[in-house]
Amino acid sequence: MKKTRVLHFKLYGKAYGGVENYITTNWKFINKDRFAFDLVTYEESLALYRHMGVTDEMVKRVCRPAENMERFEQDMKQLLNSGYDVVQFHTSFWTGTILEELAKKYGIPKIIIHAHNINAGSLQKADDKVFYEQNKLKVKRHNEVKATLRPSIATDFWACSQAAADWIFGERVPAERIKIMKNAIDVKSCLFRREIRDQYRRELGLEGCVVIGNVARLVYEKNQHFLLQVFEKVCQRMKNARLLLVGDGEMAGTVRQQAESLGVADRVILLGNRPDVPKLLQAMDVFCLPSLFEGLGIVLIEAQSAGLKCLASDGVPQEAKVTENLEFLPLEIDLWVEAILSAAEGYERENMYEQVTAAGYNIEQQIKEVERLYLA
Repeated sequence: MKKTRVLHFKLYGKAYGGVENYITTNWKFINKDRFAFDLVTYEESLALYRHMGVTDEMVKRVCRPAENMERFEQDMKQLLNSGYDVVQFHTSFWTGTILEELAKKYGIPKIIIHAHNINAGSLQKADDKVFYEQNKLKVKRHNEVKATLRPSIATDFWACSQAAADWIFGERVPAERIKIMKNAIDVKSCLFRREIRDQYRRELGLEGCVVIGNVARLVYEKNQHFLLQVFEKVCQRMKNARLLLVGDGEMAGTVRQQAESLGVADRVILLGNRPDVPKLLQAMDVFCLPSLFEGLGIVLIEAQSAGLKCLASDGVPQEAKVTENLEFLPLEIDLWVEAILSAAEGYERENMYEQVTAAGYNIEQQIKEVERLYLA
């Protein structure tokens, strides 16, 4: 049987975010007798993703457009003429439509634009002036491109949430052509296991501690800056509190400096990128995602599957709530402090398999819908 070849554009080689999680989880569970994935990147390698079965043969490196547009177009031409049945463009904001136009030009049968994020517009709360100005320009360009978007540019339009669909497609794409695709996870790998919790807390030196966790890229919009301010106040009232940060990014140095200046560096553990996030979730007592904006916040689905009490900002879509363990809060420090202290009083970690599966976020069921739509 001829395999359906799917090309995913694009993945980052130095971080493991929601898009990368989505693609590699789908690859882990898809029927490999019928489907083949290739992954486009600007980076030298995607070695970070080998734990999810990504091989060197699957990785297709292309030149960055900003480095050499002519060579980028040549690289994409060569790729798009290599017999792919599906090209899936994973999008957080518009900078242009050259990729979609190239896919049409070279006769790709199925072109999917997949919306994965939202943006809070001008972000009035942003206290980083450089980020604010860069974001303002990015939003301006995004809106310019979206205003001229044509539904004929792709065969399929997917989004991880309604908010993401609104941000990427707006009213330019008819609602009936947009498919909300659940960012499903490997629920079984996340379910609470006491033996794993005990093992990881012992290995990380967290026995007897109340562990506040965050899994996200260390970038401005993920708002670890706010979380550290909250944590500093929590430490004043709870001496055994620890903050576990999993992820890497351009703000890593800034996060370390802020922890030092707040006097909590000895209670903050930065683990960088890790392939064992489901196990690290077991070691936590409360999970916090204070993002300025999110397309969904797939890690919240994983954290809820682990039976964790979760706090999220009101910049996270409501679709992320799949159990009663998730509470949305405005970005007010005192509210977060009290919510963390309340969770720290203790609760029973429950098996959330049925709840998460019923909400449609179990990859074992959702992958069947992905396969069906690739072939449709």
